[in-house]
Amino acid sequence: MTTSTFDREDHRRDPYTVVVWERHGQWAGRLRRWTRVEVDWHETRSWQQCQEAVAAMGQGCVVIVPGDDATLTDGVQNVQRLRRSQPATLVTVIWEAAIGNLSTRSFEWVLREAGAAEVAADAIAARRIARLIERDWRRRPPSERPLTQLIMDQLPWRSLATPR
Repeated sequence: MTTSTFDREDHRRDPYTVVVWERHGQWAGRLRRWTRVEVDWHETRSWQQCQEAVAAMGQGCVVIVPGDDATLTDGVQNVQRLRRSQPATLVTVIWEAAIGNLSTRSFEWVLREAGAAEVAADAIAARRIARLIERDWRRRPPSERPLTQLIMDQLPWRSLATPR
């Protein structure tokens, strides 16, 4: 978990999760370094793991990094499935590789029409995803749950903890 700036309301928010689905893990590390708010990070290596992580998260963002062998049809379908399963969740795509003779810029709007909030083709553009995660995290209202309950829910040993 990455911790950066901290204001008085940070601890009053429900947990925010970023699920990164990629084969190699390089983008998850970069996004962690670039994101300046405290969020839970879940790296997944398969579509099944990604779906399970998304189903378990309350609020957050999904970052899809298709492999070199992915087709545009696969990308569009995956974005649409995620948007249908979690309509309030941001879905973003980092697509480095060209598809045939098409660059990412040429099919970016197809992915956006499918529901992707952001599409990036390189590290410079991917920093926009980090800023988008920060903005989405900040726009979430403070939790209505009592602070003690928020803390209890975020403890790693939650099942052993009892409120006083």
